[in-house]
Amino acid sequence: MEELAGYIFERILTIHSSESGNDEKLRLLRITAEEMLKKLIAGSGVRISGIIPMAVFLFDKNLDAKRFEDEFFGFIRLGNKASHSFPLAVSNDEVDSCISAFAKIASLLTKSPIPAEIKAIYEERSLLSLKHKTLINKEIVEFISVTIKRTVWQDKTGVRLNYIDLVCYAEEFGDFTVRIYKATRQPVEGQPSIKTLYDWGQFIPNFSKVNFLIFSRTLRTRNIFHSILQKHL
Repeated sequence: MEELAGYIFERILTIHSSESGNDEKLRLLRITAEEMLKKLIAGSGVRISGIIPMAVFLFDKNLDAKRFEDEFFGFIRLGNKASHSFPLAVSNDEVDSCISAFAKIASLLTKSPIPAEIKAIYEERSLLSLKHKTLINKEIVEFISVTIKRTVWQDKTGVRLNYIDLVCYAEEFGDFTVRIYKATRQPVEGQPSIKTLYDWGQFIPNFSKVNFLIFSRTLRTRNIFHSILQKHL
């Protein structure tokens, strides 16, 4: 852990002090964050791909790091934009805010203190918030990408429930749960039975990346999902 932390913090300082433009600095910081997550996942005994699923997995096991996940995911979103939108024209304040978010997560996941040289970049400053602005007064979102943290389809005694809970994380909304009740359908003679989310929900691997279609919000219910999962990996 100490060796990994040393490498990460050295990369952050090198990138920050380089003569590269801010877009390139942010792209390189994002690549370094993915390197760190891959190394941490490699030592956990699981196989997960994708920067968001890897981070969700690690944060779910480190509650201290989870407190800063919104800022970290904001850094990743901005880093993704810097990698694919030319030019994005990232500001100095945005770069420094991303360094703050990255350094805090790196410190907590590697159990190593943040070097004073890195703290000097962002401490005692009013930094930009990287948190995602939640959807306000928007009734329908046609598509939303989430990470399934785990599925719950039986009680503690092993008895199968009449519903399946998909415990999810989405960048737009943070943690939430989707409950899928067992549908009661009359079979049609001569036709194969129709599989529903309830039928195969228990087989969704933890930390899969999935896409929901037709997401609606109401005043009484914070999150309700309709329709189907478009895909799962």
